[in-house]
Order: sequence, then C-alpha cells, then structure tokens
Amino acid sequence: MNKSISESISHELSSFQPSTGIIAKALRHLSKKQRKKLLSKNRHSKYAAIGILYEYVIYERLSELSRSCTCFKVIGKGADT
Repeated sequence: MNKSISESISHELSSFQPSTGIIAKALRHLSKKQRKKLLSKNRHSKYAAIGILYEYVIYERLSELSRSCTCFKVIGKGADT
C-alpha cells in the first residue's frame, strides 16, 4: 500500500467517531446469535461480540472511504458479498 494512502487512512480512523448509521450498517453483518451475545451477562461472550462488531464498524468506515476516494478499494465482506 502506498505510504500516503496508509497515512490518510490512519488519519481518518484516528479521529473517527462512529455514527448510529454506521453502527446500524455494521450490525447487519452480525448473525442473530452474535447480536444476542452483545447483551449477554457472560462478559467473555459480550466482549467477543463487541470486538466483532467493532471490526465491522471499521470495515464500514473503510468502505465509505473507498467510495469517496478512488485511490483504494475494499473487498466486500459479510452482508456485502
């Protein structure tokens, strides 16, 4: 990856505050079982599900960036494939 591209992505993600819209898009990637785990009383299951959700939130942000900038592309994942 070109250094300027990686620097710009790093800059975009360093101050990124996810909106409810991006979180809603990220939730569609989770299975029903994973969504239930978000509200689990078991801390391990809950934090594992939160980590997976976080991965999808970052994916959605990178996907948005790839649509606004033609310098890189994101491969479809989960519900996008």
